[in-house]
Amino acid sequence: MVPAFLIARGEAFVIIFPSDFNEGDAPQTGEPRRRAQEGRRLRARWLKENRRALAAVCKGLISIEESSLKRAFQVTKSAMLEKAFGVPVKMAGSMPEAEQLGRALVASPHRDVALAP
Repeated sequence: MVPAFLIARGEAFVIIFPSDFNEGDAPQTGEPRRRAQEGRRLRARWLKENRRALAAVCKGLISIEESSLKRAFQVTKSAMLEKAFGVPVKMAGSMPEAEQLGRALVASPHRDVALAP
């Protein structure tokens, strides 16, 4: 898994999820829906199990959502996700915006999220 490689390097990074990454959130049926749900479950499990190591070097998880309505909804969920994963969770409206936010997070010397014991 790529985050494990990045963690091992010990250098600050962010993870940017492209806009089509969350297409599994769209109404689906059958096998595509099951695969999307399984993928989300596996990612969440990995992030939770590796939260301390991830939080040591990952400065943020950034999702791109072009729809301002969907983006606003996701922002309301970000506090819960930050607590679960121990890493700031941000939303951007485009790839350039996500890249700019990512650069700012990597350059930031402080942490937006505190890890619970």
